Amino acid sequence: MKNFFYYALLLMLLSISCNKNKEHAFADDPLIRSIHTTTTDILPNGPPEEFTVTTDYNFRYDDKRLIAVNDHHLFYDGNNRLSWSRMEWRDSTAAPSGGPLYNQRIRRFSYKWKNNAVDEIYLDSSYDKSLNSNGQIVSEGLQTGVRYARFFRSGVNRVDSVVYLNQFNDGSSMLSAIRLLYEGDNVSKAINYLSSPVSPNEMHFVFVTESLHSSISDPLFRIYKELTILPFPMNYIPSRNYLSKYRNSADQQSSSMPAWNDITYQFNERGWPIKSVVVNPSSTYRSTTVFSYY
Repeated sequence: MKNFFYYALLLMLLSISCNKNKEHAFADDPLIRSIHTTTTDILPNGPPEEFTVTTDYNFRYDDKRLIAVNDHHLFYDGNNRLSWSRMEWRDSTAAPSGGPLYNQRIRRFSYKWKNNAVDEIYLDSSYDKSLNSNGQIVSEGLQTGVRYARFFRSGVNRVDSVVYLNQFNDGSSMLSAIRLLYEGDNVSKAINYLSSPVSPNEMHFVFVTESLHSSISDPLFRIYKELTILPFPMNYIPSRNYLSKYRNSADQQSSSMPAWNDITYQFNERGWPIKSVVVNPSSTYRSTTVFSYY
């Protein structure tokens, strides 16, 4: 469950992008170059020391068409629709018997379209190899033909719910789902569900995120309109406008929702946000995001 908590943080970090007290319009269409976020907190019922989570997203384009996010490379068909993608990365983990394991991971995805939008994502192949410090192969495995995500839509750019495979760093996975409610083109509430090893086909409520938005357009929404998904992570659905406030709760009743997270921003000379700081006045949570543009 700790891994899922970190994953929930990641979804929130991707959503943060504009001053709650400052309204302005972009003079042109900015292309995101990078998003770097550092989050610190002290987990409830956990050790007293502070933990830190850092995420980095680096974007590359062909003209204005997105072709890569970090090591995730995107490929298009003759109709300029996202057809397949590939990602490869290396990391290290602790071996059960002690010492490090050096891991190589390769993923290949394909995208099935329906009514001019991505309907399903398939994990065509998932390859993992682990070596010990002596260079010996400890484990190696290949998985093929897994449905990774399915999108239920009421319009091309209106996803009402997503069912997806939530993969964790330790190699485990669980079926997860998000139900979305909107105000205009902005996601006002996201209700998150997770299965369990005991009942993998049954969804259980985990937490709900409630959001308020400014009138400022989010550059990520342009990418979402073109691809009908975002590939980082692929179950994240952006809003047309930047967030102004948000809050999370493990209770679905709004009357018991915690305090809103406060967001402050810095802007460059073109009026684009270059830094955001999120502070929860009633907790130890703090998040800083730095944006750069082409």
